[in-house]
Order: sequence, then structure tokens, then C-alpha cells
Amino acid sequence: MPYNIISEVIEDNLNERISRAGVQQFVAYFSSHYNVTSQLLLKKILESPVVHVDETKINIQGVDQYVWVFTDGRHVAFKLTTTREATMVNDVLSNYNGILVSDFYPGYDSVKCRKQKCWSHLIRDMNDDLWKFPFDTEYEVISDN
Repeated sequence: MPYNIISEVIEDNLNERISRAGVQQFVAYFSSHYNVTSQLLLKKILESPVVHVDETKINIQGVDQYVWVFTDGRHVAFKLTTTREATMVNDVLSNYNGILVSDFYPGYDSVKCRKQKCWSHLIRDMNDDLWKFPFDTEYEVISDN
């Protein structure tokens, strides 16, 4: 959320006034304060036999960026990058020996570990294809099984 919107929400819900700059300082302080916690979460995730990774594009003040989510199903860690290049994912998973579960984004193929494609993404992609080709009965039979 933009800082000015956060400021408005705080005032509306808590009847407290905080400037946009105050919100920025608050976020910066807690980001620094919880950096160790973030590192510990990522360490726990990398100890798991299975790690799920996904990314999504967000817009921060008119600039597209990417949020990467790492989870073992119990712990979650987020990383922010300015591009969708998988360099950061390769760095995070450089010594990982478990199974990486991901969607079909080719950037994950470069990670040096065993991989499995996410079934939810596969099913979503198959459903999308069924909508694009509604009269392809052969594909419909494959998708229904």
C-alpha cells in the first residue's frame, strides 16, 4: 500500500495521525529490526526437504518489481527484486539439496536441485487452455482425467 494510504487507514481506524514520512520511518525501522528474523525463517525453509517458490509482479510508486515467496508449508520468507531474473533464487537455493516445487517459469529450471512442477499451476494452465479451445474434445478428455 502507498504510504499516504497507510497513513489514512491508521487515522480512520485508530484515530491517530501519522505523517507519510512517519510511516516510511516506521517501515524502515521494522524492516531493519526483523532482518534477523527473516534470515532465520529462510534458514528454516532451506532445511526442509521441499521448498515451494513463486513470484508475482507488483508496482511500487509506478515501478514494476517482483516479490518472491519461499515456503516449506510452515515458514514463509519474501524477497523483493527489480527484475524477474532468477539470479536471486539461484543465490538463495545455491546449496539446497531438497526438492523445489514451482510453476512453469523457465527461470526455476536453472536452480541446481531436484524439481517438481506445482500441480495447482498445471491444473490452472490446463483450465485456461480448455477455455481457449472449448471444442478440442481430445484435450477435454485428457484434462478431465
